[in-house]
Amino acid sequence: MSGELQPSLGDIRPHGHLKMGRFTQHFVDVLDLDLTPLEFFEREYPNDPREEQRKYLGRFGVSGKMQVQKMEELSDGQKSRVVFAKLGRDVPHILLL
Repeated sequence: MSGELQPSLGDIRPHGHLKMGRFTQHFVDVLDLDLTPLEFFEREYPNDPREEQRKYLGRFGVSGKMQVQKMEELSDGQKSRVVFAKLGRDVPHILLL
């Protein structure tokens, strides 16, 4: 379904507008660890107001000082919250875990 494996029989025809989100054990590859979560979201979604981005990150438990702390200093659990916030923001139809 994600395109990593080819079917041995039959074919796969996903809808042309299908958006898939994927969370893997290598989720850190998505993040730029030199940025803060807020800077990361500002770079990914430049048209959104800063306060809206702060509120959105807060919904995923990334709030207060954590929003302005470099991601390399965050724990793996805190980094995963940033990744889940990004996945949620991208509004996928299917989420692969």
